[in-house]
Amino acid sequence: MNPALDITSDAEVVRHTDKVRCTGARYDPGGGGINVARVAHTLGARVSAIFPAGGPAGKMVADLVAQAGVPLQRIGIAGTTRESFTVNELSTGKQFRFVLQGPELSDLEQAQCLDLVRAGAAGAQFVVASGSLPPGVPSDWYSGSPTCAKTSARH
Repeated sequence: MNPALDITSDAEVVRHTDKVRCTGARYDPGGGGINVARVAHTLGARVSAIFPAGGPAGKMVADLVAQAGVPLQRIGIAGTTRESFTVNELSTGKQFRFVLQGPELSDLEQAQCLDLVRAGAAGAQFVVASGSLPPGVPSDWYSGSPTCAKTSARH
């Protein structure tokens, strides 16, 4: 429900208030569910990654998932998919991780996600729902909360 464009880079030293010059940016599709789908696909399982994505970061996440050969179903959203940025400090071996919270999803966008998950689950042996929830999504969303079920039935 809250995929991310994961950006990883290296820097010799990270110091507060100074510009930190980074090298070697790597871009990966991320978020709990996408990570599970990528690993399961690599291990030979039949998978489908179902996730909301919007804006340039969302397009890049979907493109990267597709490039990895993972079948996907993307729900277009009005907001922009979150990004996370990791800097590996080479001088100390420390890692600094900055994770944005992600966009709010409308009731309709949440319902569309739940509808696709339910449809995909009908023929699935397993369903893995993993990762953080974006702002505004109820904490019981993964359990198919009554609120989400009602929203889904209305649309």
